[in-house]
Amino acid sequence: MVGTLYYFKVISFTYGLLFSGGRDLLTAATDGSPVNKFSGSIIILLSGFCLIYKKIIFRKSFWKKNYLMWLIPLFCFISVTWSVEPSFTLKRSIAVLALFLFALHLTTFYKSVDLLYFIGCVIAYCALAGLLLGIVIPSHVFIEGGIRGGAFLGVLADKNAGARAYAIGLTILFPYFLKKDKKSTLLMIPIFIALCLSQSASGLALAVIGISTVLYFHYYPYNRDSKYFLGQVLISLGIFLLIGLFIYLAKEFAFHLLGRNSDLTDRKIIWELLQPHLDDKPILGHGFGAFWNSVNAQDFIERWGFIGNAHNGYIETKLDGGIVFLVLINSLIVFTALKTLIRIPSETTAKESSVCLAIIIMVLVANTIGHVVPNYYAIDFLILLIAMFLSLGSKNNEI
Repeated sequence: MVGTLYYFKVISFTYGLLFSGGRDLLTAATDGSPVNKFSGSIIILLSGFCLIYKKIIFRKSFWKKNYLMWLIPLFCFISVTWSVEPSFTLKRSIAVLALFLFALHLTTFYKSVDLLYFIGCVIAYCALAGLLLGIVIPSHVFIEGGIRGGAFLGVLADKNAGARAYAIGLTILFPYFLKKDKKSTLLMIPIFIALCLSQSASGLALAVIGISTVLYFHYYPYNRDSKYFLGQVLISLGIFLLIGLFIYLAKEFAFHLLGRNSDLTDRKIIWELLQPHLDDKPILGHGFGAFWNSVNAQDFIERWGFIGNAHNGYIETKLDGGIVFLVLINSLIVFTALKTLIRIPSETTAKESSVCLAIIIMVLVANTIGHVVPNYYAIDFLILLIAMFLSLGSKNNEI
């Protein structure tokens, strides 16, 4: 429960509502939040205790199925040795460990269908809570003034991160909508309203990607035992590329309708300014989570201000661990996606494998315009880890 409330920003929203301190981003990033530190400690202790108490981690099958996943937090901890700010890298690595343990805890003790449905419901209730709060205290859940004035924040505290979560929520619940499940259909309504109010063209595009993926495998479930299996997979990939092209064109049209420039709100300028820092340490990077709190970022901060991340997960990954970390993470994600694709023929009517594949694709796309992977504080990274653990078959014990 603590982990769910923490990673879905309910604790942070409540804390900010009661004790809004008004600290600037740099101070907040440097000092950290006492609530985050306390919650992270509880998550590590409880998740670790459950896995040890149930003797899960002592099983050979556990490590055989999951050992590849642990290369990510292991790399984060190892990067302390070359980090430009070792203390910050160590803190961020512990936060990543907490996230991995929580995701592993959920996928170990709960069935994939129930777990995914639970996540969809949590996203729906968060959206509903934000909408209700918008009636009572709109200043806390809507952006006031500026180019994004009127956009919906909700309890998820970030417009774009919230939109990505809503897109994932719609994708998870969509198979139940196809089955005409009334409760799930009702839950999708506040998610859809929140997504529209967030004024996020990328969020809408991600929802289309996710739902299209699930819909495709609903109407064209291929047979893994067929001699045409490889051809079916290639056709699937071809259709995904065509859908991606269509969505890209639709995004450009949506930006035009919303009066937004297609330059990704100055992200390209940010990436150009960061290029010298990427070239400075191309192989192993600056150490996980260290760059933005180091003197290396000072010239960027003086020119642009402190923004906390590169607004692109692939660039941020290169800052953290260079090309080695970038290849490591994305190789694991692609490998998991392929395993998920193979599992689709044996999925239930909840389309859990199709949903996991849709989540992986959505996160890979979202990572191009936001810091999602490996962001230990991003909801969608947690959901991605859950999808990856499920796809690798981490359910050693289900209750």
